[in-house]
Amino acid sequence: MFPKLLHLAALGVLTMVGCGDSSSPTGPDDTAELPLEFRVHATAFEEFPDGWAVECLIDVIVSLEPARSPAPGRREYHGSMGGEASRAILDQQGAGVAFWADAYWPDGVARVIGPDSVEFSLGPKTGESRFWDAFNLIAGSKDADGRWSGAWTCYPLDIDGSHGGYADTERIAEGSWELLPRTSLNRR
Repeated sequence: MFPKLLHLAALGVLTMVGCGDSSSPTGPDDTAELPLEFRVHATAFEEFPDGWAVECLIDVIVSLEPARSPAPGRREYHGSMGGEASRAILDQQGAGVAFWADAYWPDGVARVIGPDSVEFSLGPKTGESRFWDAFNLIAGSKDADGRWSGAWTCYPLDIDGSHGGYADTERIAEGSWELLPRTSLNRR
């Protein structure tokens, strides 16, 4: 996990800066376009019957280069993404463990497929942690009002606790992400 954190360098959870609105343009083949800067904001929360709760956040700024069109109906953007990520597992009294990291992906890719589908790829899955692997590829769509969003699952960090620490291997929280303008930096 720690080498991954160093590689991610300062959590910048999906620093995808730029956000679509109802006037988001499309290309000549009706493929949607993304802004070149935006923010990706993801949250997840789950309460469990035993009183424990999981809360997760990813908040990153994305800076992209102009799109390439590898095939009709597809646009591919390359750029960097950075921000923060956190995961807290707490009991009813607030005891537990919280993780927070700054992250940076220098070689992120955003792909738009057709008029309303998008996926963000931050790199290959490593198998080191389901938390980071799930974040390495997120997908969503654009609604009728031009807003980009999708589902996101906050998986455990896969820390086994074998070194006398807290284990995080089981609890999963379902959540969602949305693409926001880069100027929207206030926590939601």
